[in-house]
Amino acid sequence: MKKFDYALNDSDIKTMLITLMVMLETFPLLCLDEFSPQDKINCIKYGSSAIECLRNMEELISQNELSAIHVSLQIADMVNHQELIVDEYSTQLCNSNAFAITKLLAVFDSYFD
Repeated sequence: MKKFDYALNDSDIKTMLITLMVMLETFPLLCLDEFSPQDKINCIKYGSSAIECLRNMEELISQNELSAIHVSLQIADMVNHQELIVDEYSTQLCNSNAFAITKLLAVFDSYFD
């Protein structure tokens, strides 16, 4: 796997924290066929871990944590495109960060491509 070398700024970190929190709040309730039960468990586990890394400004984020961030950005993007219905508060969070989510999703899509 290649090295993640995108320089994250404070706004990027804030956006990722928001999308991770939205994912952790809504993911267990979502019926997304493309995710197995184990995938959901991993996203919750590594999403929680990624939040701690980002909050503590840790430089090393694991591949699993990067993957969870990627999934959280995908979920937030689906919310913004009304492909996924979640609670009103989560929807507002995603909508108010739509530009940053789109930008980061492109970065992560490129990294995982």
